[in-house]
Amino acid sequence: MNYKPTHPAPARRRLMPRIRSATDRPAARGAAITVDDLTVVHGRIMVLQRLSLQVGTGLVTGLLGPSGSGKTTLMRSVVGVQQIASGTVSVLGHSSGRRKYDPSSAT
Repeated sequence: MNYKPTHPAPARRRLMPRIRSATDRPAARGAAITVDDLTVVHGRIMVLQRLSLQVGTGLVTGLLGPSGSGKTTLMRSVVGVQQIASGTVSVLGHSSGRRKYDPSSAT
């Protein structure tokens, strides 16, 4: 006995659009997050030292690492709640991260 379905199988659909050229790639359209020479210090411990990276617009990106490697510190810097010692962080072209208070720069 051979079983034959009474209706045809549905056509398969693509879940993701096909990328046709390098300029169609989301990263080629600009960076959603840009980190340049980011340094974060907690007391005497340098948590992040001169970290630089870019995350392209429209990309899903994972952040993996062992405990204590600075993942949360990086994310706090990106959202603007972490005091940073040096470097720059920007999200969609807007500055993020807070500079550590420097009493010599106060007027």
